[in-house]
Amino acid sequence: MFRDMGLMEAAARSIENMASASLHLGEEDSAFDYLSRGLTLSREIESHPVSLILLTGVAQLLIRKGRVSSALELLALVDSHPRSPDEARIKVQEVATKANLRLSAATGQHSHLDRSLSKIIEEAISECASILEKEKASANEYLERRHHRRFLRAVPCKIEWENGRLRSETADLSLGGARLMAIDKFPPKDSSVKVILGRDALTRTVQATVRHLDISLFPQTFGVEFAQPIQPNDLQQLVAV
Repeated sequence: MFRDMGLMEAAARSIENMASASLHLGEEDSAFDYLSRGLTLSREIESHPVSLILLTGVAQLLIRKGRVSSALELLALVDSHPRSPDEARIKVQEVATKANLRLSAATGQHSHLDRSLSKIIEEAISECASILEKEKASANEYLERRHHRRFLRAVPCKIEWENGRLRSETADLSLGGARLMAIDKFPPKDSSVKVILGRDALTRTVQATVRHLDISLFPQTFGVEFAQPIQPNDLQQLVAV
C-alpha cells in the first residue's frame, strides 16, 4: 500500500512537471489539462504539498486569463498554508513578483478557515475545466477556418521568430497554413513567425501566426496560419518536391 502511494505521488509530481513545461511553452490548454489531472490525483492520495504546488500553477494561468482576484486568493492560501512546502512558497513569490502583485496573508488565512483544502482543489479543478473547454472551442474554431485542402507532405522549412529559429518540415500544408514538426523547441503561441518553405531554388517565404501547439504527441507539432494564402501553383510545386 505504501509503495503504491509513493508511486502515485511520484506520478502527481510528474504531471506537475509536465504542466510547468506546457506553461513555459505557452500551451495553456495542455497546462490546464495537466493541472486538472494532477490536482485530482493529489487530492485522492491526500498529498497536500503536491496539491499546493499545483495550485500555484493554476494561479499563474488565471493571471494570464485576467482572473487576478482568484489568482491572488490561491497564492495567498498557498503562502500561508501550514502544509505548504518551501518549493510552493518560492513559486508563489516568483509568480507574484512577475505579475506585480502584493499578497495579503490575511486573505490566505481567511480562505483556509472558511473552506477545506479539498474544497478549494475541487473549485480549482472546476475552473480549470471551464477554461480548458473554452480553449478547445477556440482551437476547433481555428481548425474550422482551415477550409483549404491539406496535403500530407514533409516539405523542408525554416521558422524564424523574435527569439529563435529552427529547421523543420511540414506534417501537412495548405494554401492558408501548415502544421510543422518540432522537438522541444517552439515559437510561443500567437507569436508572429517567418516560414521559409522548400529548399534550394524552390523556396517560398510567408509571414504567419502560431495558432496551436500540440506537445502531447511525438513528434510534437504546431500549427501556423499564413497572413496571406500562398499561390496554388507555388503549393503544387512545393508538395511535388
